[in-house]
Amino acid sequence: MTFEELRALIARGEGQQLDFKRGIPPVKDLARMVICLANAAGGKILLGVDDDGQIIGCTSYDVPQILSGIYRATDPPITVDVEEVDTPQGAVLVIHVPRTSFIHSTTGGLFQRRVGKECLPMSPGDVLAFQSERAGLDYTALPLGNARYPDDVDSRAMEALRAEIEVRNPSLARYSDLDLLRSLGLLLDEGDQLRLTVAAGLLLGRPEMLRKTLPQAEVAYFRQRTDTDIHLSERLYLPLPLLLQRLEELIEAANEVRSFLLGLQRIDVPLFPQSVYREAILNAVVHRNYGLPGNVIVRHFPDRLEVYSPGGFPAGVTPTNILHQVVPRNRLLADVLGRIGYVERAGYGVDMMYEQMLRLGKEPPWFVPDELSVRVVIRDETFDEAFVVFVQRRLRTGSPLTLEQLLVLSHLKRHLELDLTTAMALLQRNEQETGEVLAGMVREGLLDRIGSGKKAVYQLTIETAEQIGVSLLGRLLTPAEQEARVLEYVREHGQITNRECQLVCGLSPDRAFKLLARLVRAGKLKAIGEKRGRRYIPPDG
Repeated sequence: MTFEELRALIARGEGQQLDFKRGIPPVKDLARMVICLANAAGGKILLGVDDDGQIIGCTSYDVPQILSGIYRATDPPITVDVEEVDTPQGAVLVIHVPRTSFIHSTTGGLFQRRVGKECLPMSPGDVLAFQSERAGLDYTALPLGNARYPDDVDSRAMEALRAEIEVRNPSLARYSDLDLLRSLGLLLDEGDQLRLTVAAGLLLGRPEMLRKTLPQAEVAYFRQRTDTDIHLSERLYLPLPLLLQRLEELIEAANEVRSFLLGLQRIDVPLFPQSVYREAILNAVVHRNYGLPGNVIVRHFPDRLEVYSPGGFPAGVTPTNILHQVVPRNRLLADVLGRIGYVERAGYGVDMMYEQMLRLGKEPPWFVPDELSVRVVIRDETFDEAFVVFVQRRLRTGSPLTLEQLLVLSHLKRHLELDLTTAMALLQRNEQETGEVLAGMVREGLLDRIGSGKKAVYQLTIETAEQIGVSLLGRLLTPAEQEARVLEYVREHGQITNRECQLVCGLSPDRAFKLLARLVRAGKLKAIGEKRGRRYIPPDG
């Protein structure tokens, strides 16, 4: 690392993966800093840098002693790299801490994990959850403390769960309560006792047991006028069926519904569609990292609904592939809810959330991840009645729009044109799949294609634009529309020049020349004059 690279690193400031220390701490203290980073995402410790980023330098140190000291003071032992960077103030030691496959402690048994700029202690439950995830195990399949069946099962939650099963998966309804839970893999047999798994506790556990045994099960609801003005708050320790019921009550109490008539049918458009926020809450509960401290948070603003869940996306999932990438973090819980019918099994229901929002003329939800959390933002948008009517009419005629088609049309409402590269990112599909979607929309008369190959641009047809209430001012013209505009101009003015063609059709000089030449070859215009004085007139002029 060069001095310039060091200065750039320091300029970032302390954070999740970067820690500053003024000097060289004792080995025990340094070991705690190392395990703190290793148990999170790894990172760097800069020795010889003050908390405010000022370089102090280290004047006396022994790198081999630092390496061996950290190795001996950590369990399992951690091997770090130490890099010496010379500065005018003295050497800065850069300790590179890896993120390993294990959860580490000091040899004295202290477990810590970095959260933001702090090193926070890890409880035995935290250690188990994090080690399970790193080892590829399923935390929700583990036993939940001393929770037993049936003593720690909430009868109201079981009744609500059975009501859901009757509707969503009647084949499971014939089982007794005990056989149902056994068939779902929610119980662990231990001789004469049946223990609840973590998944069983989240789904059916008594609130007082959850509060004591699994504090991460808390879900907090805040109804807010602004970021700092909280109007109503509730902290809920409830099994999932009861939790969903209560959150729906709270959200629906301030969820305005706008309606309009389409023929004799009334179309309701809520600010926040129930199916969408329900799926967002379920995803937060099902796919959060239960090894992290903290809880799921639902923040309800007048113009948006935000759902926070601890832990970033599971490995392999990003906002750019979330529509199609499925990597369950808590497999048992996700599988049980999928079998019952609570959640969409493909894509965590994200595709459904996108589709429901788009069908109501709204933008899809935002997924904003970081190391510590995932935030889902469901925004209220200006009600687009024309778009909803278009979608409903397609549905009535037996040709409903697919999710990909909705994404393309929603984009073109705002941007008027779409190229292949942008479409690939929008649909989260490869080039071939994206090309097939766009070609299909051209065949259906939804889109026009301008140009050829990878440089082709797609835009709404005049008919589609009129039906969804989009002004075509500023859109590219199809070749046929360009010809029609030029010929109409010639009929009105008796002639047209290259410059006038550019203005009429919004073309470059070269493309205007090619258009006019094409009309001359087709016998629709005649060229007179040379170079800058060339004009185009009717063929019989």
